[in-house]
Amino acid sequence: MIKTLKRKRDRFVRTTRRIAMMLNPFPIYYIVDSTDCDHYRVTSAGRASCGWQYLKFWDDAFAQAEGPTSVYRVSRKVAENFRRSERDYGAEAYERGNPYSIRYD
Repeated sequence: MIKTLKRKRDRFVRTTRRIAMMLNPFPIYYIVDSTDCDHYRVTSAGRASCGWQYLKFWDDAFAQAEGPTSVYRVSRKVAENFRRSERDYGAEAYERGNPYSIRYD
């Protein structure tokens, strides 16, 4: 009974936070860090015009994720100064002579 109430409360809190985010009229800046199934990592910054657009992007990012994906909210200054980076861990392993052992360092 208590576990059921906790689950319902947690779901209510998540839904309430999501609705509050949807109603946010201000721009939201974020950084996305994603690695796909081929061990290709991309880190980039972006801007959503409002909370609704941010949630739409967030849902799409996780629906299409092929590997570990993180989305972080950041300040405008951080997002504007952020440089996009790409790294192919699979190609690096191949160049080191051992394509079957990928190191994330």
